[in-house]
Amino acid sequence: MLLMSVKLTKMISGRIRVLPGFMLCLAFVLAGCASSFKADTTVFHQWPNHTSSPLGYRITPVGIAEKTLEREAHLQVVRQGLSGKGFRETLDGPLSWIVTYSSAETRRLISGDPWVRSSIWAGGVFRSGGVVLGGSVPIGGVAAREVIYWDRVLTLVLTETVAGEVKRLYEGKASSLDAGRDALAALPYLLRALLEDFPGPSGVTREVSLPISR
Repeated sequence: MLLMSVKLTKMISGRIRVLPGFMLCLAFVLAGCASSFKADTTVFHQWPNHTSSPLGYRITPVGIAEKTLEREAHLQVVRQGLSGKGFRETLDGPLSWIVTYSSAETRRLISGDPWVRSSIWAGGVFRSGGVVLGGSVPIGGVAAREVIYWDRVLTLVLTETVAGEVKRLYEGKASSLDAGRDALAALPYLLRALLEDFPGPSGVTREVSLPISR
């Protein structure tokens, strides 16, 4: 019985020594998850054969009627993204980009759960009969908590006016759910996800993952 007790003590201490290493690995896993920005994108387009670069366009914001500094900051991000795709802004012209960007707070309750459950078992057979000892010990845990997320949606619509008739050439939407409070910081990633391979396949919804710049 004394020998079995010593072995059991060694097993318990060995399990406890593993915990710091496990927590370190867990920290690396969580850090890796936080190093990318994920967005769902959906695109529809009917790209005309006569359209070629450089493409002059006008830009029309939707959602905020008044000309605010916040709106102008958002539009500047969109201008930079469109410039990288060969577009140039003009005072007039047949092409017009309609831009909508929203960022709404949403709260979610995340249920708690143990991180790891360590099982300890020991057994032995003696002259007086068989003896088996066992147990399960929870190590660490996360309590239920409320987490604030931000539901962000960027839509881009490109229209072309020909002989007084307005035609839609492109409709794109990118959405994300993240924990960052800065709507302006998230906008470039949504725009990159939407314009990644512009105009891209039509009628397809994709999940795009982008590395976050440090």
